[in-house]
Amino acid sequence: MSVNGIGATGYSMAGYGVGKTQRNMAGKNFTNGAIQSSRANASEKSSYNGPYHLRMGGMVSRALSDGGNVTVYEADGYTSENPMVKVVTTSADGQEHEQFIDPRTVDISKATENEMLALNAYLVKEGKLDGNVYSSSVLSGADLSDADVSSVMNLKKNFFSNVKEMMEMQYNAHNFAGYAQYKKIWDVYDLFMSRK
Repeated sequence: MSVNGIGATGYSMAGYGVGKTQRNMAGKNFTNGAIQSSRANASEKSSYNGPYHLRMGGMVSRALSDGGNVTVYEADGYTSENPMVKVVTTSADGQEHEQFIDPRTVDISKATENEMLALNAYLVKEGKLDGNVYSSSVLSGADLSDADVSSVMNLKKNFFSNVKEMMEMQYNAHNFAGYAQYKKIWDVYDLFMSRK
């Protein structure tokens, strides 16, 4: 029996014996491979080389393509009966904009990305969704490269359409695990909207 995962290939679990590890990417180490992979996937449109103003201690944080960042915090007095959240959007130059959002009032069919990030943070905290929703392409649809400070705060989108598009894309590609992930999100959003 062996332990599988990053850096664990080839290690025996029984007896904790040391075995030979395999190198990633045909003889290159993991760090160099990850750097090369990120360079290969970077586009001129979404490549940002300045500092990101990442914040700690929030429910969730998201870097944006223009160097900005969005972080969702529990507002003072947050309870399950009053789940008000504070969404802090920080531009690349460090300027902050705060929004207070009651996630229970978000209309998924016409919401900003900040509203959806607040809703997802709330749904994850309540145990309705798991953290995989953050790594899905629900926010911004299939193209995450356009997410900038202005669009996440101001541009309203139909996120039901985004989820449906991603669900159909996964189904048509015969990626049934991906389809099931988006179907779960769809079902949670549908139930959430039906209770409003």
